[in-house]
Amino acid sequence: MQKTILYALFLFLVTGLLFTACSREEAEPESVNKVEVELETKVTEEAAVEEDTSDYDDGTYSMDGSYVSPNGPETIGVTLMLEDDTITAVSIRKDATAEKSINYQSLFANGISALVVGKKLDEIGTFSSVNGSSLTPKAFQEALELIKAAAENEG
Repeated sequence: MQKTILYALFLFLVTGLLFTACSREEAEPESVNKVEVELETKVTEEAAVEEDTSDYDDGTYSMDGSYVSPNGPETIGVTLMLEDDTITAVSIRKDATAEKSINYQSLFANGISALVVGKKLDEIGTFSSVNGSSLTPKAFQEALELIKAAAENEG
């Protein structure tokens, strides 16, 4: 009878140990998943902080610039699309009234895109001439500076 009691007690202890061991194995994956979730959260928060490093806000900006031609004052409108401080598109509104100015503004408008699209806004320097147009770039530069001021990221 003592043997039976000892045997039953032994089986009871072994069974208890097995249940304890099995429940610990199931608990480990949950804690691993919890650590993975915490790491993902931290990585996501750090990525969000890094995204705010742009100098300029994304968007479409339009400003006018002017210059004085031999025929008198002329203006152009400049529209830039910005994404991550990079110019993704540019368009020029030609407001010239004199025939020569109309031609030069058209030459400028046809050539400026190749010089600025795909470049960072702060990398755009001044142009002395674009497609033979030497006065229109001055108006472009004036409009560009106004766009930089309007697009400047405050935070």
